[in-house]
Amino acid sequence: MITVLIAEDNAIINLTLSRFLTKENDIKIVDMCMDGKNTLASYLKNKPDVMILDLDLPCINGLQILDYLNSLEDEKSKCNIIVISGSSKYKSKLTSLSNVYCIFDKPCDFNIVLQKIREIKKYSTYMDTLKLSIFNYLQKLNFNMNSISTIYLSEMILMNRTSRSSYNLKTLIYKISKEKNINHTAVKSAVYHAVDTMNRFIDEDTLKRVSPNRKKITANDVISLSRISF
Repeated sequence: MITVLIAEDNAIINLTLSRFLTKENDIKIVDMCMDGKNTLASYLKNKPDVMILDLDLPCINGLQILDYLNSLEDEKSKCNIIVISGSSKYKSKLTSLSNVYCIFDKPCDFNIVLQKIREIKKYSTYMDTLKLSIFNYLQKLNFNMNSISTIYLSEMILMNRTSRSSYNLKTLIYKISKEKNINHTAVKSAVYHAVDTMNRFIDEDTLKRVSPNRKKITANDVISLSRISF
């Protein structure tokens, strides 16, 4: 079942879209909101798979909702919002795109919206599987899975696996530092410390399987080997 939250201040559009989507057996509307305050509260409470968001909402507009969600650690990696808006004023100011899967002008074809909803669910399932694979990969290498350094490494691997091109370690460190708003030298130091600690505790059999003919694994190895390890 794909859970959907509709945020639209036009009651007719809100109801029409809801009726259209609920004809599908795999869609469940968890809420329909007509202002930004209720939208944000409902989103955080219901945690829908997909939110359909109008930008021109009263109380809190869609831009402010996107900015707030983008500031939350749990929401940064999500890309589950479909923006449907007829406001050129708000669309021209749309900068928080990390959570936005696609943007439609009003009026739009509901069949295409439905298609995008299913794409988001499929993408979300893929991302969950990939994150679990990264977790298992780092765990097998004996990383401390509760360490912030390991979290940086897992996010670097995720970034590398989901990008169209392969990034080197230096670029990934800068990207993570920018995303976290942390000095890049602190990220680099944390990552190298995590890898050094891992090398002290990794068993010989695992080392041979992961990196034959090497006495230790470098930070670069951790990133590059992840592309062939799962």
